[in-house]
Amino acid sequence: MLYAHSQNATIVHVDDSVLLARELLEARRALALTQSVALVATFTIDVDTERCEVTPALRALWGLPESATCATLTDFIEHIHPDDRLRVAESRNAALASKRPYHIEYRLVRRDGQVRHVRTDGQFFYDADGNPVRNIGAIVDITDQRDAQRTIEHLMGHDKLTGLFDRERFMERVQEAARDGHRGTPFVVAIFDIDRFTAINDSFGSAGGDTFLRALARRLTEMARDGEAFARIGADEFAALLLVEGRDAEAATARLENAIAAPVQIGDAAVEVTATIGTSVFPFDAADESLVVKASLAMAQLKNRGAHGIARYHPDMERMLAERRHLQMSLHGALDRNEFELYFQPIVEAKTLALCGAEALLRWNHPSLGVVPPGAFLPAAEDAGLTKAIDAWVLRRIAQEAASIEPDHSFHIGFNITAHSLLSNSFAETLRGVVASRPASNVSLVAEITEQALLADHMHAQASLSLLRENGIRVALDDFGTGYNTLSYLRMYPIDVIKIDRSFITDLERYSYSRSVCSGILALASQLGLPVVAEGVETEEQQEFLQTAGCEMLQGYLYGRPMPRTQFDQLLAKFAPQPARANGTFHR
Repeated sequence: MLYAHSQNATIVHVDDSVLLARELLEARRALALTQSVALVATFTIDVDTERCEVTPALRALWGLPESATCATLTDFIEHIHPDDRLRVAESRNAALASKRPYHIEYRLVRRDGQVRHVRTDGQFFYDADGNPVRNIGAIVDITDQRDAQRTIEHLMGHDKLTGLFDRERFMERVQEAARDGHRGTPFVVAIFDIDRFTAINDSFGSAGGDTFLRALARRLTEMARDGEAFARIGADEFAALLLVEGRDAEAATARLENAIAAPVQIGDAAVEVTATIGTSVFPFDAADESLVVKASLAMAQLKNRGAHGIARYHPDMERMLAERRHLQMSLHGALDRNEFELYFQPIVEAKTLALCGAEALLRWNHPSLGVVPPGAFLPAAEDAGLTKAIDAWVLRRIAQEAASIEPDHSFHIGFNITAHSLLSNSFAETLRGVVASRPASNVSLVAEITEQALLADHMHAQASLSLLRENGIRVALDDFGTGYNTLSYLRMYPIDVIKIDRSFITDLERYSYSRSVCSGILALASQLGLPVVAEGVETEEQQEFLQTAGCEMLQGYLYGRPMPRTQFDQLLAKFAPQPARANGTFHR
């Protein structure tokens, strides 16, 4: 059964460990049973005549009729698999020379052609002159025992759902490849997870998620070349060992990326996914199992940037990781030390350029690093489990700041909520507490959320957004136009405002594509009755285009950079109070 939780949408197979333990127990019981009932055929071969009596057990082992009562050494040899005969002969001859018992496992071929695995324990007996006279021993059918043992070994080294290696077995395989690789064969270690895997679970249920994982595992197995290996090392996290032809490591990784990208059929739907892939290359990045750690680090760096695709390990990542750990340590206690501060960036009405709002942006006044923007410390805060506490502080502080703005200003303040907080179980309680203690104010609040929050958990996100609106806080969809399904979000979620991503605004003057996208978004918003804010406006040419296209609000360096509250108050004083408008602000 699959359960999703948190911003990172971890999927935990809570039943897998129970099922694996159960199957291991059953396999071990089967092994014990086969050992207790294994077919044992004793024999006594006369060395001079090379003849032997055929016992009922020997007849059953060889598959002979009941009429068979006598056999020769030649019969023994003919029932040994041709590829094993020399090895068996060498074992018997060594026993003769050393006058010690012999023990050997080999394949036995029955009369009907069936191949069985057996173990023979034998010994030669000698006369007074030291000449061998009898060869006495026992043949044990160990076929079922071997099968049971192999089942146990497979269960202990493989993922139950997909049949791929588990993490421990994959690490062993990397170690083996590194030892063999000293002969000069490079290889790639890739660690990757499936982007938006929870969306598959949400759409098709846990059974659909399992179907996808099994189908992907089959595809990876089919693409594997001799010497390559794949593993499932997490809920939706996989590992690959890929051989490199020549020095083209990128080609090996491209094979993997293409295999992942091919559609997977779940019921009537063809599901396409992307992956975030981190790689390291033997022997250039490492020459041991630390290749796995370095590939994981490359993947983590890529995910921290909110990107997907492929990233190869680089030594700078170690430095970045160390810096991130330093930030994590410094973040503990930052709230108690009152090191956080809100900066405000102006938002103006497009038609009049009158100040109508601001976006509150979090800053961290680090004792030694100075003012640190959120993009630099929020990933570290997330790793340290501090995002919910920081977001709660922002929400309380926003309510206080809104109350301190002159009441005759028609004004809104936007603030960001991380996906981790929006989807947390404590969000509702935190929000209600802030709203209940919020002083009266005609300044409206707008929560800005990104596609990431909507992707992680559809039902939870919808409930949290509805809760915001019920408590008088509007919802803005930030970075609009950059995601996979941004248009569908306007239908699925209670969205009040659209914020066009700054990347489209930056390219307005250079690319017709960006102008077309902006015009399309503005036309769509007009049809839906949704106000639009254009972020990242820096030139008068961009401003003029957006005014002509019907954009209602503008934000960017052209009107002011993010600034402390004291400086923002000075900017507020320059503007006369504005009467409330139906379309120019977030009041609709």
